[in-house]
Amino acid sequence: MSSVVERILSLMKDNEVNGLKLTSDLGLSSSAVTEWKKGKMKPSADAIIKIANYFGVSIDYLLTGEEYIAPALEPHERLLLDLLRDLPPEKREQALRLIKAL
Repeated sequence: MSSVVERILSLMKDNEVNGLKLTSDLGLSSSAVTEWKKGKMKPSADAIIKIANYFGVSIDYLLTGEEYIAPALEPHERLLLDLLRDLPPEKREQALRLIKAL
């Protein structure tokens, strides 16, 4: 059994969700969890995304067992991002070219 499957099964147990409920709620094949447990199949990328969203965990957690924590932004970096997001797309490209030229 892959560690991805082990993490999914652990989340199911912790949240008291059985295989039938999980597959029904997510629109997966009714035998998917059974096939994963037997090692006959692995969850598809689509299933992993759905499961991560369903249990409120990251895809990184399901795949690696560790949550990805993005580095904190400095105040000037946050300001720059906010300003760039507020620009229309053509102005955003212009601003990026100017920054690169510096």
